[in-house]
Amino acid sequence: MRQCLGKQLKVMFQCVSSGKQLNDQLGDKVEAGKEIEIKNWLEQSMPDIMAKSYLGVDLKFEKISRQGKFKKFLMNYMPRLARILRISEFKPEVSKYFLKLISDEAESRSQKSIRKDDLLDMLIQQRDPNESKEGQLSFNELAAQAFGFYYAGLETCPALLTWTLYELSNAQVLQKKARQHVRTALAKFNGEICYDSISTMTYLDQIVKESLRKYPPIPVLIRETTKNYQIPNSTTTMEAGTPIYIPVYAIHHDPELYPKPEKFDPERFSSKSKREPYTWIPFGEGPRACLGKRLVMMQAKIVLAYLLINFRFSIGKKCSLPLEVDAKSFVLTPKDVWLKVERN
Repeated sequence: MRQCLGKQLKVMFQCVSSGKQLNDQLGDKVEAGKEIEIKNWLEQSMPDIMAKSYLGVDLKFEKISRQGKFKKFLMNYMPRLARILRISEFKPEVSKYFLKLISDEAESRSQKSIRKDDLLDMLIQQRDPNESKEGQLSFNELAAQAFGFYYAGLETCPALLTWTLYELSNAQVLQKKARQHVRTALAKFNGEICYDSISTMTYLDQIVKESLRKYPPIPVLIRETTKNYQIPNSTTTMEAGTPIYIPVYAIHHDPELYPKPEKFDPERFSSKSKREPYTWIPFGEGPRACLGKRLVMMQAKIVLAYLLINFRFSIGKKCSLPLEVDAKSFVLTPKDVWLKVERN
């Protein structure tokens, strides 16, 4: 699946690209001197656009009703107990609604040989028609996988873009450099934002990676040992089933790994910089790493390219500094972020 996703990114580019829609929507909101609360705007705008882009369906975002905070705590920190209690991310009626919607879309495409070159198409292609019916992914299973990809970016992408636009608003020199970098890259491709032009925007890549370093969406990763493991140079053995808590935020803010960790510095990820393995892990690492890593990175770069070309961002007067983290969210995201947005 990981290899397939990497190969399909170029094919999926037009569907992944929600940047133009966001650009158009922001253009409609921009008024002279008006400030925009960028976090809520992204959270409200991106889910429906992503659903249409990734899955080819109209998911009415207001229908998404998640479990309460206590149940989410159990799911994140006591997954075994959550499974025993049959607690899932969404309420049963919500899961049923979305899975049926996506399953029906997948089955319709398969029967009518419809291609849209999106994420759902990629998953449909993984079904082997030569396998017995029992061995194939059912459309319900396929829908569950597709919705899993979609949900992984549902909160991650808006949070990542919010932090990034805030940092660029707070550092006009970096924002100007990023804008010029995008313009230079686009000049080589007749001004077109496409897979190849985005792939050459290495400075945007550095900016996104630094944002994920400073503000990892999931501050603590939870894993579980699958077999007994003796810690090297010790007599301690971790038994199979032991939960492992990986402090991503602490690793990313270790001054020995990242000098002046509170400084937003994209040069940490330039081609000249070197890092120790496993010191940048916003998506995890190894076989259990997030499958959607490249998808999220590409999505963020597309959106930033569109917005930087067309708008200038600065800290609004309504913005309360320093920013306060939203304690109600399990993704690391700030509370209100008011930015002044002006057309270039």
